[in-house]
Amino acid sequence: MPAMVVREFAAWLSARGGRLVAGEPPPALDRSVEGVARPRRFIPRELDALDAHDVVFATADAFTAEAVISLDALVSILAESQAALVVSGLPPRDAALDDAPFVTADALAFPLFSLPGGTDAAALLRQLADEVTARQVAVERETREAQAALARARRQEDSIANLAAALAAHTRLGCIVEDAHRVALAIALPPDPSTLTEAMVAAALASYAARRAVRAATPGGLGEDIPVQRRLQGDLARAIIPLTEGEVPIAFLSLVGHDAAVTPRTVEILWRVAPAFLPALRAARTQLAPVSPPIIDPLAALLDGALPEAELARFTAERHGDLSTPHALLLARPLDLDAAASRAWARDRVEVLARTPPLRLSTVRGEALCVVVTSPDIGGDGAALAGNLLGGADDLAVGIGRLATGLAGWRRSLAEAEQALRAAIRIPTRRRLRYDDLGVLQMLLPLGDAPALPAFAAATLAPLLAGDGHESLLATLETFFATNGNTFQAAQRLGLHRNTLTYRLNRIQELLGVTLDDPEVRLALHLALKIRQIAPPAV
Repeated sequence: MPAMVVREFAAWLSARGGRLVAGEPPPALDRSVEGVARPRRFIPRELDALDAHDVVFATADAFTAEAVISLDALVSILAESQAALVVSGLPPRDAALDDAPFVTADALAFPLFSLPGGTDAAALLRQLADEVTARQVAVERETREAQAALARARRQEDSIANLAAALAAHTRLGCIVEDAHRVALAIALPPDPSTLTEAMVAAALASYAARRAVRAATPGGLGEDIPVQRRLQGDLARAIIPLTEGEVPIAFLSLVGHDAAVTPRTVEILWRVAPAFLPALRAARTQLAPVSPPIIDPLAALLDGALPEAELARFTAERHGDLSTPHALLLARPLDLDAAASRAWARDRVEVLARTPPLRLSTVRGEALCVVVTSPDIGGDGAALAGNLLGGADDLAVGIGRLATGLAGWRRSLAEAEQALRAAIRIPTRRRLRYDDLGVLQMLLPLGDAPALPAFAAATLAPLLAGDGHESLLATLETFFATNGNTFQAAQRLGLHRNTLTYRLNRIQELLGVTLDDPEVRLALHLALKIRQIAPPAV
């Protein structure tokens, strides 16, 4: 049972001279602390015997050159399942001879603490064990009190709204009950509404992080990997669990509040009190008409030819659109999500766009969101889209087709958006691309799977790719072409002295056995670099 989280342990240890020295990136401070451990020796057999979620104590002199496991390796091993590592006598980071343990802790989001040398570790461990036990007892008491509060509420009125209000009053957090389709059945605020308003809760629930949390609690996940969702809008956090029949979620129960108030203990209480909501949920389900998903996605059907073109005018008019105004097709895909999560994000955005004025036509296209947009929607370079149509998602690749009218024009714009998105995914410096921005890539992208292209690029650039410093030479050549051969501007863009740039250009010509004054050579090299952007040659 979670007794405390690392952020609470950090405050507890700070009062005793300890300090967090590395491993602070999220979700490090949200790890659960359930026990303490002080292995006699740091060897594989001793580490295998540790319980999950332990705070592990060590002394700096345990990690000599002859140690079986180095401190850096120990951090990597413990990061998989333990809560934190505390090292007595660990020197400050800026004075340490080896920075690797600190770097590893930061990379793995594993909290690493230091204690002053000579600290009585045995006494400190006893104090921490007592603190953990006391907190576990407190959680048991809080859970029993919450169960009793819900039992009293059920005797008064066994309804979802009444139970949610009782749980919110007892926990002083917002309580939300959502059905299996993520539609709110009840939202109850704590007795003091000044700390949490309906608008704050609504904004948090509408955020992408909160919606993805619910989607993860479907069969196969059932909530184990989403105990607490942090960094929601308004500095809120939400503990959420599924209410299931068998393995099928029929509803989702949440407690939401300010970040520090929502902990793994909140999740523990939710799991314990959840059965009290099931009778009311079953009764509500029998009174509601079944919700069926739409049989057809109209926009997808129009673009794919499954609906006649005559349907386009009706479909657009229903959403107050004007077919006489040119539209373009936009495709967007998050680069930090896998295929399934990307499709889930796109489905979420389609639902939001379908009910947020002004209504826009949208659908899911493969792993991407497809939106019909107008010229004002995509003004400038499209950067404003991240905070508007696309919901503020980070690290998006966006491709935009040309403006067009009529269904045939829309389909052409979709094909152009697909080409632009493909380029945006592959070119790190150009994540927002219109089809008109592609230039010669308009010709190369449709041929991207043809083996002749990467073969040509590999043969043309092979001498430059053979050495260790090939990336600097390629960057030099690309910048040289981007500035139309102006060495002064190229040197400025690269941050080089002009003599250094000249040296690099001479080195390129020497390796290739060509002169950059030859227009045919320039054309071949420029094409090879463009091909490498979309289909890097294997060398």
